[in-house]
Amino acid sequence: LFADALTKNSALRILNIESNRLGPTAGAAIAFGIRRNNTLIHLLIGNNRFDSEVGDELVNALKVNKNLLSLGVSEVEIGCDAFTIIDKEMSARQPGRVFDLSEHDDA
Repeated sequence: LFADALTKNSALRILNIESNRLGPTAGAAIAFGIRRNNTLIHLLIGNNRFDSEVGDELVNALKVNKNLLSLGVSEVEIGCDAFTIIDKEMSARQPGRVFDLSEHDDA
C-alpha cells in the first residue's frame, strides 16, 4: 500500500504518517517507495515501530532519492547508526536545519 502510494502518486509532496503503529514491513515498503518517488520532499514517519533493518533501508533509499529534503524520524527506533547517517544527509540537503535528537532513545 505505502510503496504503491509513493511510487504512483506524482503529486504527493508532503506525507505525515507519524504515530500509526507501523511495523517493519510497512517501514520497508516506505523505503522502497522513497527510492522511486521523485516528488516527495517532506516525509514524517516518527513514532512508529520500525527496527534497525528499516533504518538501513531508509539510508539506502536516501542514496537513490536526492529530492527528499526532510525525513522526520526523531522517535523511530531505526538504530543509532542509521539515525546518524540520516541526520547528516538531511542536514546536507537543508543547511541550517535543526534535527531533534532529544526524543531518540539511543541519543
